[in-house]
Amino acid sequence: MRLGRAQQQIFSATSFGTVFLIVTLCFLDSAPSVLKEVARVLIADGKIVVGLVLKESPWGKYYEKKKRQGHRFYKYANFYKYDEVVTFLE
Repeated sequence: MRLGRAQQQIFSATSFGTVFLIVTLCFLDSAPSVLKEVARVLIADGKIVVGLVLKESPWGKYYEKKKRQGHRFYKYANFYKYDEVVTFLE
């Protein structure tokens, strides 16, 4: 296991067949820059698995409310709409 930030490029290019980002995008300073790094470390035809709560979903609306209320975790979250995530991935 290695501890680091995605932007630090701690892994060599084309190091992984699959990268998992599970409930991660919403807590990143820059989702697009992290996804760019994921693309760099994936092998050709590699896969990215993204698990997230979409902003427009019932859970997303619930967590957005918690964010506005200053919840200790969700106040730092940035929830995205489906189309935004697709754009990041493209």
